[in-house]
Amino acid sequence: MLDSKSIDRALTDLGFFVDNDPHPIWLQLRREDPVHWTEGLVRGFWSVTHYNDMVEIFADLGSSAPNGA
Repeated sequence: MLDSKSIDRALTDLGFFVDNDPHPIWLQLRREDPVHWTEGLVRGFWSVTHYNDMVEIFADLGSSAPNGA
């Protein structure tokens, strides 16, 4: 199991996805932190790992408002 900082480093490193299998990280996030905030790059981002959560988010236009939800 990876700690949160290791997960964040992997999620912000394109090389990780080229050279490694990302599925174990997605599985860990689905189990432990299905809506995961990653600090990184210019600004942070959310990783949403459950299909039903994604459907709900995409249906809610306010969830991607430029100034936040």
